[in-house]
Amino acid sequence: MVFASKEARTQLLTKGIVFTVRKKSKREGKDWANAHYRGKKIADINIKLVKVIQIKSDLIKTQTLIGELEPYWDRSGFANVWAWVAQIIDFCDGIPNTLYLYEVTKI
Repeated sequence: MVFASKEARTQLLTKGIVFTVRKKSKREGKDWANAHYRGKKIADINIKLVKVIQIKSDLIKTQTLIGELEPYWDRSGFANVWAWVAQIIDFCDGIPNTLYLYEVTKI
C-alpha cells in the first residue's frame, strides 16, 4: 500500500496505526507499505476495512466527508479533519461518490 502522504506515512511509522482513505477498494490482511509506487518497503502492515463511505449529494460532499471522518482524524496523521479532507480532495481530484476508510497497523 502506497503512503504518498507524508502525514499519513509518519503517523504509521511513529504511532504504528493510521486511518487512511482510498478511492479504490484494497485487499485486507497482511501487506507492506511504501512511500511511492514501486518504492522500497518501509513497513509490514495489516489492512482492515473500517467502512465504505457513500456520498450521494454533490452539494454537501465536503461536509458529509468531514462528518464521516471526524471520529478517525486523530489517527490520520493530519493536524485536523479539514487538512485530511483537503489532502483527499487533492489526491482524488475532488471527492468521489465512494471512498474506503481503512485502519492500517504496523506489524
